[in-house]
Amino acid sequence: MRPVPKVTIDFGDGRTLERTVTGNSIHYILDSEGNPVEALPGLYGPQAFLQQLQQAARLVSVLSPLQGQARTTLLRQYHRDRLAAIQTNWVADLKTLGIHALPLLVNLPQLNRTATAEAAGQLAITKMAVENPLLRAIRGISTSAEQNRQRLSNATDNPTWLKLAQRHADKARLDRNSQALIRSKNPAYQLSPQSRAGSASDPLQPIVRSFESAMALDTVRNEYLLHAQLHQWFVQGADTTTLDALNDRVYAQLFLTPNSDPWLGLLSGDAYSAIEGNGVKQ
Repeated sequence: MRPVPKVTIDFGDGRTLERTVTGNSIHYILDSEGNPVEALPGLYGPQAFLQQLQQAARLVSVLSPLQGQARTTLLRQYHRDRLAAIQTNWVADLKTLGIHALPLLVNLPQLNRTATAEAAGQLAITKMAVENPLLRAIRGISTSAEQNRQRLSNATDNPTWLKLAQRHADKARLDRNSQALIRSKNPAYQLSPQSRAGSASDPLQPIVRSFESAMALDTVRNEYLLHAQLHQWFVQGADTTTLDALNDRVYAQLFLTPNSDPWLGLLSGDAYSAIEGNGVKQ
């Protein structure tokens, strides 16, 4: 999309600290024609990411022989079913944590699986007669999904999100290769002779544990909130038929960092900074 934005803090004595800000990423799963069929927003733990890829691979395999309305209907049904699964899993997670005063959820309507172009031709009915029930079902799914996601989100405060992350911590474990990559990025993480001999702790392990905890939290929030929104867009067929259109919508509406804003929301026109030129250098 663009270079990752970075902020540099100058301490005034020759020391500077550089960090990334306002960055997010997404993985798209495309069919053989380059059309998006699924998308994984943000960071997922390795095991969770693998499960998502395997599921998407099965979807692509089922879609590959289909064309036209049959393909569109099956793709929408898949994402409708994934929306329902997310709601079910979210409720089950909350119940496992002992939260039983849960909001009443609305059932997601089923799509009309028989409303294909071929079936319409055989029945000699008008196109409108096929589209109306389908459009009503799509609208019903979208409305119900929005309501359910908001109700479940209201029932999940920050401490509860952390507990949900702990429940799914096994999906965010880093293997030895990943830990070795992290270690190579900073001399401070290198093993000392004492650590190799077992007489001192490994300086990398607190970093790994912290990263795994953050990744587990991202995994569950991304799945229950952002991925659910993407499933809803696929059901609607809203800017999901081409990669460019979907990507533009993701960064504008899901990540809230639209291409139209070169400053990614970091530059406010009504804030006084007391810095020359409001701190802007081009």
